[in-house]
Amino acid sequence: KMIILGIDPANVGACVLVLDGVVINTWSWIARLKRKKNAGYEIIQTILSGESVSKTEFLVKSAGGIAEIIANGCAGVTDLHIACEDAYIGQNPRSGLSVARMGGAIIGGVTAVIGDANVSSTCLVGASSWRAAIHGFPARAKRDVCKEQSLLLIPKIAPSIESHLGGHGMLDHITDALGVAIWRSYND
Repeated sequence: KMIILGIDPANVGACVLVLDGVVINTWSWIARLKRKKNAGYEIIQTILSGESVSKTEFLVKSAGGIAEIIANGCAGVTDLHIACEDAYIGQNPRSGLSVARMGGAIIGGVTAVIGDANVSSTCLVGASSWRAAIHGFPARAKRDVCKEQSLLLIPKIAPSIESHLGGHGMLDHITDALGVAIWRSYND
């Protein structure tokens, strides 16, 4: 059985836990701002249990808190493969650095909480790389088009995401996190 944690890191990001192609847990988060400063994060978690999906909401102070919530959702996993979308440094380097920090915080925090021995592999993949492999998008495809297409195409590849999307809204970060997990499953 392959268990993959797919991550789309950012101040507005998402993560999915996939067991043999079935999405069993999802998390999405958004930074709470107070006077243009980060004042913590609002997290939504959905968990597949039998035929239904339950939803829980959390408030945490830091990216480490996000990692702790995710790690608790991975409790008991002993062969976890972590795949994270890599940061892209474009016209706004601060944005890319923020994504890199969030990705590192989540990977490090989850690994620390569930134990390094329970993490079988960790990899980073560029957005254009996984999108080309999964969707056949060209490297220079517009980000907005890619995000829109992710919402349309990823549920066709992994229908189990549909019930989770209802708890988060049609959030492209969730389908992107799942795209990263699918890419990882193809590259075992």
